[in-house]
Amino acid sequence: MKLDFLGNIYITGETNSLGPTNGDVFLLKYENIDPQIEIITPIPNQVYGNATFVFNLTFIEPNLGFTWYTLNGKSTKFFFTGNTGVIDQTAWDACGNGTVSLKFYANDTLGNVGHAEVLIQKENNLPYINILSPTAESFHASIPPDFFIAFNGNDINSTWYSLNNGQSHFFSGSSGSINQIAWDNCLDGKIVLNFYINDSSGWYMFDQVIINKDTSSPEISILFPIPNQLYGIKTVDFSLNFTVIYLDSIWYRLNEGESYFVPITNNNNNSNNNSSGTINQAAWDLCENGTVSIKFYINNSAGSLVYDEINIRKDNIGPEILILHPQEYNVIGTTAFNFSLMINEPNIVDTSWYTLDGGINNYSFSGLNGLINQSVWNATNNGVVHLRFYANDSLGNLAFKEIIIYKDFDLIPKRAYAIIVGVSDYPGTTNDLMYPRADAITMSTMLRAKYNFLPANIILLTNSEATKTAIFNAFTTIKNQMNSEDVFFFYYSGHGGEASSSIHFICPYDSIPSNPSKYIYDLELDNLLNQLPNAEKIVMIDACNSGGFISEVQAAHRFIMAASKATQLSWETSELRHGVFTYFFVDSIFVAPDSNGDGVLSLEEQFSYARSETTSYMLGWGELQQPTKYDGIPGQAVLFPSIGSLNLLPIGNELHYSFTIYGHGILNSLNITVSSVFQNTSIEIIDLRLASPSNTGFGHYSGIIQLENGLNVSGYEFIAEIQGYNLITFKETFGDTDNDGLNDILEIKNGMNPGTNDTDEDGLSDYDEYYGITNPLINDTDGDGILDGYEIFNDLNPLQNDALSDYDGDGLINILEYLLGSLANNIDTDNDGIY
Repeated sequence: MKLDFLGNIYITGETNSLGPTNGDVFLLKYENIDPQIEIITPIPNQVYGNATFVFNLTFIEPNLGFTWYTLNGKSTKFFFTGNTGVIDQTAWDACGNGTVSLKFYANDTLGNVGHAEVLIQKENNLPYINILSPTAESFHASIPPDFFIAFNGNDINSTWYSLNNGQSHFFSGSSGSINQIAWDNCLDGKIVLNFYINDSSGWYMFDQVIINKDTSSPEISILFPIPNQLYGIKTVDFSLNFTVIYLDSIWYRLNEGESYFVPITNNNNNSNNNSSGTINQAAWDLCENGTVSIKFYINNSAGSLVYDEINIRKDNIGPEILILHPQEYNVIGTTAFNFSLMINEPNIVDTSWYTLDGGINNYSFSGLNGLINQSVWNATNNGVVHLRFYANDSLGNLAFKEIIIYKDFDLIPKRAYAIIVGVSDYPGTTNDLMYPRADAITMSTMLRAKYNFLPANIILLTNSEATKTAIFNAFTTIKNQMNSEDVFFFYYSGHGGEASSSIHFICPYDSIPSNPSKYIYDLELDNLLNQLPNAEKIVMIDACNSGGFISEVQAAHRFIMAASKATQLSWETSELRHGVFTYFFVDSIFVAPDSNGDGVLSLEEQFSYARSETTSYMLGWGELQQPTKYDGIPGQAVLFPSIGSLNLLPIGNELHYSFTIYGHGILNSLNITVSSVFQNTSIEIIDLRLASPSNTGFGHYSGIIQLENGLNVSGYEFIAEIQGYNLITFKETFGDTDNDGLNDILEIKNGMNPGTNDTDEDGLSDYDEYYGITNPLINDTDGDGILDGYEIFNDLNPLQNDALSDYDGDGLINILEYLLGSLANNIDTDNDGIY
């Protein structure tokens, strides 16, 4: 039978027919004994004065929990960590002269508690000495350290110190420097520094500190990278060789910037050591192209510092990619298509690939030409497709180029085309105007930026470009591109006139000074419009006598705006720097009222504003200019991609909806999501494009969405996306059952509970976590055992494991303060003056 130090009992006996053997040893009994404590210092009956003292212990316990001590059997516990510490001065002051009981305790994770006791002596009249500096395990080089001590007592006789128990060196006062000769006689390594004090009665005390001496100089050399080596966007690996006895730190700096420390796992004293790693990517990213200086520093614990430096080169410019085919906004059918690229790159192109889904799936190719994989194209959804080509060079620099194409689908695009004409500079000098060219450029910009026209679908002709032939050719070009669902906008600014009360014209560049055959007459414009295959046509003319066009050009599905009546002039002013009517029409985009309150700005509302402002402005100049219009558009004419008269009404388990989609573009998505959280969480997403009132998806929608099982509607989300020059998104949400600032559907889609404002029960609301830095679905984002809410409210870092830190310096690590319910950033949680 055998007993080990944990109380486990082992026996040796017969286990088979062959009889007992020495190897047949069995655990008979397992006993969880208390943790064992050995007190190294203080020793029994050691005499101490008024100053507190250091203790050193050894613990025998594989599953050590908390450790603490008491003085004279009092109930106050003083917790500590590690094997050494300093007795609390206030507690020691409370002990009287004579014998003092010092009892140390330890528990394990099973709740067993062990203790050890030592009896020491306290004599208030003893002199005492306390070494404040140098501190234990501090490092010093060839210059000896300064010292600073605190001492007290009655009838002090002498104070002195010794190095490694050698010669005594007497001193007076509380500070000084260690003797240089005595220091020089000490070898590098550990040095025991004792300070002594005695009084006239013969009592003496001492204090001790062990410090380190290191007079050697460290060495470091950069093995890799090599000087002038070329790197790209990816950071640099490094390899070092160094020699040092007492290593403190190794770090590096790029271009004299921030310091980054190198972790060292081992160090063989005073011999060659190797270390490797990778330069911080963020630091590398901050370096500009060209030469980059890298300095690696090393210092020892005594403060000796050296460095090695090299220069390398950086090139982080990726390849330049030009997509030759397909072209932006091409509409492509179900058959996969060829592509053709041009790639400019001084270094070797390493790899290239394409993606049709934002990088979720990537497909490699070589060369500059290829064919999109047919199965990949088959799996691509109809509608807008983001085609992106990637290439990287041999240095790891990556670049991409993306275009938007359309995959043919049931809803065809409703495209918008425009011809914009403005003539300021006619042949000669007598017939020039000031601002028609500026008018045309402004209108072209407005169509793109505000009305979402694609630039490729706008033909802009100004001054000498705007001949009659060029304008007619522009109509032919547009005609060959349009289909019946598209929208057409024609704008003209320049000279106009009347041949008779029933014949009116506008003046292309080559019609002046005296070439009436180059006029474009009202009937000619009507004929050009008739040749276009689409229905919806908008005409705006800012010219004298322009109102005369209306009687000849008017027709169903046309909206015509003229800057003046047939018998009136149309003015421009240097104050507005535009034609007056054009100026106020552009201004209407920003200030015209939504007079019918349907949430959209119609051309009728824009014209009404521009007409009123133009008339009023010109009356101030003593002139009468009255814009006029013809409206043959059913309902109202709206060029803006807009959602009008949106009405979403939940009634029980039904959502009643109605709205109108105006404008033009590609209807990427049109979804209504309905949710219920009253019994159990349910959600239903409806794609309303399946109920489109037209081939394009534009038009009026109305209907009812019904939740299954009779569950009442608690929330909804309406989303429409229309792609033109920009992607325009319309979104409306309703329903926040838990009043946390997040709508129910957003919470359901992101895995949160819409019925409670703190899904993960960490003390932080779902809103704060969703828009903050922590995870609303994980109550301990950094996995350090402390809830995110506690970390935020106690100024801890919820994204960094700081469980073992002690931010308030009260001797309790953060995880203990969390478990005990105290504050991790307040050394006196209950403000009772006891830390």
